[in-house]
Amino acid sequence: MKKSLTLFVLAIASQTVFRLRKCFHVDCFWLFAVVAVIGGLRQSATGATLFVNAGGTFGAYSTIGAAVAKASAGDTIYVAPGTYHENVKIGLPLSLVGSGYGRSVINAIGLPNGIYIDGIDNPGLSKVVVTGFTIENANFEGILVTNASFVTVRGN
Repeated sequence: MKKSLTLFVLAIASQTVFRLRKCFHVDCFWLFAVVAVIGGLRQSATGATLFVNAGGTFGAYSTIGAAVAKASAGDTIYVAPGTYHENVKIGLPLSLVGSGYGRSVINAIGLPNGIYIDGIDNPGLSKVVVTGFTIENANFEGILVTNASFVTVRGN
């Protein structure tokens, strides 16, 4: 059902863009760009949103790891300001969004890593985003990425 709906949406988008191209003489680059954006918007609208705060109040998870364990592919996890003592292991495509450098802190004291994006145990892992964290005191790497593609790590 999802695949046929995607193909239907892309077919409609292609027809619309073709009509626009015919009217405005737009080159093929713009045709591709519009179809890609429409396809990307459909893709990004599928994930759920999860929340983490240190107290686990208001229906949020109390640890980042608990939220990641309950997440599905394509979900976004927002982490409130606070200090979290854990080693977060990510094995599926998701976005992990902290409140900003110095605000959402992962203190990995005594742990190997603060965040581990594990493509070894999860072959084909891709499309992971980690942003907005301070990661400190890990024994090895603050953020470790192994065998994963299209991983975005910024603002940490």
